This record gives sequence, structure tokens and C-alpha cells, in this order.
Amino acid sequence: MRKLLTLVTLAVLLWSCEEKETNFKSEVSFTITEKTTSNERVASANEDIPSQILISVKDESGTFILENEIIEITEFSGEYISDPVLMEVGGYEVDKFLVLNDSSEVIYATPKAGSLFESFVNNPLPFSFSVSSDQAAEVGLEVIATNEIDPEDLGYSTFAFSIIPTQDILLSMLGYVASEGQVNLLEGNITVFGDSDSLFTQNIGDSINVVRLRTDYNTIKILARSTGYQTNEVVLSTSSLDQYRTKPLDIELLPIGGLMAYFPFSGNANEVLTNNDNFTNTGAVLSSDSSTTANEAYLFDGVDDVINYGDVYDLDTNSFTVTAWVQVYNFDGLIGGTSTRGAEIINKGLTKYGSPSRAGYGLKAQELNGENVFGFFLGTGDNVYFARSGSFNSYQWYSVVGRKTDGLIELFVNGNKVSETAIPQNANVNTDIPFTIGSIDKLGNDSAGTNYFDGKIDEVKIFDRSLSDQEISDIYYSTF
Repeated sequence: MRKLLTLVTLAVLLWSCEEKETNFKSEVSFTITEKTTSNERVASANEDIPSQILISVKDESGTFILENEIIEITEFSGEYISDPVLMEVGGYEVDKFLVLNDSSEVIYATPKAGSLFESFVNNPLPFSFSVSSDQAAEVGLEVIATNEIDPEDLGYSTFAFSIIPTQDILLSMLGYVASEGQVNLLEGNITVFGDSDSLFTQNIGDSINVVRLRTDYNTIKILARSTGYQTNEVVLSTSSLDQYRTKPLDIELLPIGGLMAYFPFSGNANEVLTNNDNFTNTGAVLSSDSSTTANEAYLFDGVDDVINYGDVYDLDTNSFTVTAWVQVYNFDGLIGGTSTRGAEIINKGLTKYGSPSRAGYGLKAQELNGENVFGFFLGTGDNVYFARSGSFNSYQWYSVVGRKTDGLIELFVNGNKVSETAIPQNANVNTDIPFTIGSIDKLGNDSAGTNYFDGKIDEVKIFDRSLSDQEISDIYYSTF
């Protein structure tokens, strides 16, 4: 008899929250029938009855979204149908397909291309299919009985496998957004541990997410992170996971203390903590960030591009920290006939045209004595102090952090301290010069001595406290 294994999208689940569009996911199930070969199966009834599917499926990037996954099977109207699996809308490829009986023995398999039994089925593996949000996807796969057939003849090195029990749960991250006065869904990432074993890290969207967890541990620990929020740790017993199969595990994150301003550059140049859109953007254009995601950083042309936010973010005599991710195309040297060297990443002051003269703070990228240099500058009105270090590369992304404590300024690059300089106690950096990204505002003066950043800037943050060494390291590892 001829039977087809058909992949059927049973239902489309559109998860949404607060009118925010999320990734569509579909419930995908498998129905099983057999295509016979010349090998007749002679076995007891129980040995012939499908009980489970063992399947491996890759997404379009080649990443396994199911790897040796065991799925239970139920008989329905004379056919066998598997439990549903949630899959995001997109393209996929079946890499392995085995059918097991109650004894976890392989009784059917889909041959792989190039194997001896390739011609016994119309579509040997790997086989591509797609999941759509608006229509059922029906994919035909054929299986043949495996009795008296060597695994190699079907394209498998062996039929041996270990069953790893898993549970899919729904998960979301929530945090208070001051500018909106409400709790919203957050994007970020989670790291999952089984007992003391580190298992995996997964990106989490500002939506309801599907997370697959192993249940062969006693406890599951989840570290949830989102930029601008404190990491939250949740520990669950594996016996409690089933309750989150139909309702989300909501992990609440608290805002990081002392974060005064945050510019994620996600589609615009707004400061997001206060939803400040009161700025002037002269020329800077949205571009890809360090992970090549489009419209998540700003590109400055090195000629006249600058974003000006006005006279904000004075930091008085406080300890503080300023941070940015940058990709410098050109580290500029001294402008002929001026005292200006390099270009500002961020700036507030540090010019004689401000009041007090030269007060302020900033991060700069410079060329100095043939070296590419980053610097953290601080002006008190009497003097300008700097901590800087060199030997950096053009067209490479760096995390650049300046930290001011009482009596010291320090420069960190990629989480490591590279320079420090002593400064006077109670140094006051207040100035009437506007806060800018990509250049400096000298209040209409000295256009010849005004330089402009050439490259990309992203993830600018201002803290009205000095971050710890660990927090600065976490910024580099994108967990803070």
C-alpha cells in the first residue's frame, strides 16, 4: 500500500499585546502513513504501531529549530497525527524523519538523497517546506519500513539516538517605561541553565516568545536581560513548566538606577527614557548596527553631520558615566591652523565659547602621532583633562566608555580600562554648550576648527553615577 507523511498547518496563532505586532507562529502537526517496499514487515501488532516521531528541522539560516525532537503520535480516524509544534512563519527544511514504536525502535524512515533507497520515495530528504500565517501548508513526505534495511542504505549512519525530554513554554519580558507611564513588553535576551549547566542563550522579542526547555533537569534557571534594565533571575522546577504552555511566563525587569539618558537609535534619534524628540538632526542617516540590523545606528559623513539636543544633560559635580558603540571610518588628526584634533563622538562643552569656558565632557576619536586613539575628556572651567589610549582600527566596532568619579576620570574600551587621569575634587562640568552627537556646537563660532565624526554611532547612554567595572564589562557583552 502507498501512504504519505503529510505536514499540515492546523491553526495559526496570532499572539499580540498592546497593539504591538509580533512574530506569527503556526501550530504544525504531522500525519503518518506508509509507502511499502519489497521488504514485507513481519512483526507483532505493537511493533508496527507508530508511537512517536523523531525529527530534525532547519530554518532558512541552516540553524536547527528541531534537532532529534521526539513528538508524540495519536491515532485519529484511522490515521496517525502528531502533537502540534509551534513554528514561526518562514521557510524550513526537514533533515531527518524517523517513526518510532512504543519500544522506541525505528520502524519507518524517510530516505535521504543519494542513499540506496532514494528512488523509493518521490521526495527524499532534505525536503523544503514553508509555514504561512494566512494559509495551511501541506507538505508530502513518504516513509518506508526499516526492517531488514541497514541505516546506511537510507542515508543514516545509525538509527541510535538519545531521547531528550523537552517542553515548549511561552515567555515575555516586561518593564516599566517612564516616558509612557506604563509597563510594556521588552526585547532582549535570556540565558538558560539546567541545574548548574549553561544550556543556551536566545534573543527575546517585545512579544510573546516560544522557548524550548529541557525537562531532564530538576530546575531551570533563566537570566533575563534588556538594555536599560537590571538582569532578573527566575528559577523554576521542571515540574512547573507545563503551566506556561498556554499562558506566558512574564518576567518583570526593573530599570537600571542612574540611567539619565538613552539613545538606542532604533529607527530614530529620540532619547527614549523621556521620549525626547526635541533635537535637530543635520545630515546623519540611519544605518546598520554592529549586528548588521538595518536602521539601528546613525551614520555620520565626517563633513557636516551632527545631532543637536540643546542645553541638556548637565552633570554638575556628580560622578557619572557616558557610553557609546562606535565604528570609526577615519580617525582625524589636527586641523591645520587650529588646535582641533579628531572628532566628537558625544560632546557637551569643552570649548572656550561656552560658559564657563572649556567646562564640559565628551568622548572623541582622534589620530595622534600615527595612532588611532579614543579619548574621554572633562573640562572644569580651569583646565581640560583627558584619558586616552590608542592602537585601534578603522571600520571596527568598539564599546567606548568614560567614567568620572571624584578625583579621577577613566577610559574603557570593549569592557577593559585602558587609561585614567587624576582630576580636581568636586570638578563641575556644567556648561551652556548644547549636548551633541557627532560633532560640537560652538554657538556659531570657529567653523574652521569644528570637526565632524566619520563613521557610525549607536547605543549612547548617560548615567548620573559611576558604573562598576562589571557593569561596564556587561555593556560590552550587551547585557547591561
